[in-house]
Amino acid sequence: MQEAGVGLHFVEERINLDCANGRLMANIIVSMAEHYAALTSERTKEAKAIAKQGRRMPGSEKVKWERSDVKLPEIGETKPNQLPPGTIYMYARCSTKDQELSGLGMEVQIRGVANYAKGLQSRNNDLTICNDIFQDPSVSAFKVPFKERAAASRMLGLAKPGDHIIIYRTDRAFRHAIEALVIIKELKEKGVFVHLVDGGVDTSTAHGEMWIAIMSLFANLESQMKSQRSKEVRKHLMAAGRPVGTLPYYTKCVVKDGVKRLAYDHWKITELCIYHVLASLGYDTGDISDVLYVRWRQKNQKHRAVSRRARAEYTPVYVKSLQGKFIEMSKAVTSDVFSRGMRAAIRWLEGDMNPKFFKRCAVDLPLENIKDRLDALGITVQPDRS
Repeated sequence: MQEAGVGLHFVEERINLDCANGRLMANIIVSMAEHYAALTSERTKEAKAIAKQGRRMPGSEKVKWERSDVKLPEIGETKPNQLPPGTIYMYARCSTKDQELSGLGMEVQIRGVANYAKGLQSRNNDLTICNDIFQDPSVSAFKVPFKERAAASRMLGLAKPGDHIIIYRTDRAFRHAIEALVIIKELKEKGVFVHLVDGGVDTSTAHGEMWIAIMSLFANLESQMKSQRSKEVRKHLMAAGRPVGTLPYYTKCVVKDGVKRLAYDHWKITELCIYHVLASLGYDTGDISDVLYVRWRQKNQKHRAVSRRARAEYTPVYVKSLQGKFIEMSKAVTSDVFSRGMRAAIRWLEGDMNPKFFKRCAVDLPLENIKDRLDALGITVQPDRS
């Protein structure tokens, strides 16, 4: 029917067949109906088999009802619990900034929940739309529970009987089925209903509750499968000697003859060694940042505009980040590479630099007898593998 351009709508389930999740839910409901029919057929066959054996199940005797003059109370129309006019709240979340390119970014979600909220309000004029959209950017649903997220927690605190919460898709809120079931049950008991834009279901129906629980299971499975595939890829790349993710600070990518390969960046290795020498001698981060900038400026004398940007980058905060990078480098590189970096650092600090840059540095350069001073401190040019 979809290929023919015919739209199919369900009254009770309120499924949106224009999206993948809606079609999946329809298939699940059809499978449940087939299962129920097969189960009923099996039970009927079992009852007939017992009847053939001359035995009847208790209460299975068929007795006809005869019309009597006894008056029964009239059955009135069942009315749902009356809830006060509520507010429509909208929620959006994405794990990383990179999801903007995958169609799960904030802009896409905000547009979707806003359009859904307008449609919900048009069907119920008593509802008002909250202008603020609660957003949790760069938050992992797999690691951070729904109630512990900043925006989600504030939204739950504001929700009251008669309110509605609109979420673009199940995995934008939940990655664990148990968490989804608990929160949905608490909200429903409170008189608050959750709506999903992608699928068109809500927790006011049994099918809606079931659907959100099922999709939470799928979201959990998806996260675990992604993690497993990522670990397998990382293992394969590392076995092949290829970098995984961001290149280590002390390395660089070299292209030669149309082939990429990973190589040591001796400039950065020497920089880390300079940091290590000065920090070991008791210099503070401000002095070390001045020394590193002088070294960079000596190498890039003709680039004045670039020099101004580099001056802004060589800050005490940047120097503090070099401690972890030095430890990582000292444990990863070979002894020869490390010794080469330490000798280059000592040689540069003892005078292998352009004297005209000395005045721009807070440290009284060049330094003298660095190796002897390091030996007195028990620091050698060999890496610490402990």
